[in-house]
Amino acid sequence: MKKDSRSGSQNNYKQMISDWIKTHPTHVKVIIVAILVILFCIIFATCKNGGEETPQPQQPQPGQKPPAAATAPAATTPAAPSTVAPSTPEVSDIPEGPEDSGTDTVVEETSPASHMIALPGNKNMKLLKVQKGSFRMGSPLRESGRNSSEKLQTVAITDDFYMGTYEVTQEQYQAIMNQNPSRFKGGSLPVENVTWNQAQMFCDRLNSGNYAPAGWKFVLPTSAQWEYACRAGTQTPFFWGNALNGDKANCYGSQPYGTRRKGKYVKRTTPVGSYGANAWGLYDMHGNVWEWCMDRTKDGKRVLRGGSWANGGILCRSAARFSAAPGKTNQTIGFRVVLVKK
Repeated sequence: MKKDSRSGSQNNYKQMISDWIKTHPTHVKVIIVAILVILFCIIFATCKNGGEETPQPQQPQPGQKPPAAATAPAATTPAAPSTVAPSTPEVSDIPEGPEDSGTDTVVEETSPASHMIALPGNKNMKLLKVQKGSFRMGSPLRESGRNSSEKLQTVAITDDFYMGTYEVTQEQYQAIMNQNPSRFKGGSLPVENVTWNQAQMFCDRLNSGNYAPAGWKFVLPTSAQWEYACRAGTQTPFFWGNALNGDKANCYGSQPYGTRRKGKYVKRTTPVGSYGANAWGLYDMHGNVWEWCMDRTKDGKRVLRGGSWANGGILCRSAARFSAAPGKTNQTIGFRVVLVKK
């Protein structure tokens, strides 16, 4: 009975479709068929995509960089070094600013990391930036060879300054002062046999000759500036450690410090930069020649720092200091200069 009923229903559907086709015009039938085809295509496409929307390209959010597929930055070629005029010292190693983060970031202006000063006769003088900070000046009680003038204290260096990478050489001194008082002759040797007054005059002539950058002036370092730069963040007797016997600085190696092993004694000055630099790039802060400082003692003498080629390791320590009359000359005494803000 169920089979006969289903068959009868099918026959009724067929009869209805046949009657509809006979009674409707051809163009109506074409339109309805077209609509059915379109509906079928839409249903089929929807099922194929699973009902998901077509993803759109992601746009960068504020502060984000474009995708890696964006145009790559063009390569840059470093500028060739140029000759430096006395009134416009060469500037190098300028720190780069931070990348754009998409926010209004205030960046403080920074000074260049070095200055190259062009002197007469194609002679140059390089100075390195020493950033301001604080340090422990002097020596601890346990340091062998210390004296009462080396009292340990915290000292603040409140302004950045620039210090000569090397001690002033004979060719540099000759270029400004038109003379060379040194006993041991050689252009790259440190100038020696100079008084404090002569060292001060050297600075004065650099300033009057407009060799200093605008807003700066040449002076002798203070004793605090000298020790701060010498230590370069260390607290040991020497910037490399605890011992010296002539291997890491030009001194009287037969009187070593911190070791029993005797070392070199060259009996004279050596070319600046013959030994390694400290962490801040400064050479010969220990040994070679004593260096005049700005400080005056109670009896009117001027402070000397660093020791010399004729002194044992004990006098070449970072904390060691000596003094002499400003008119004193000796084959063990020289100097280096610094640039400070006016």
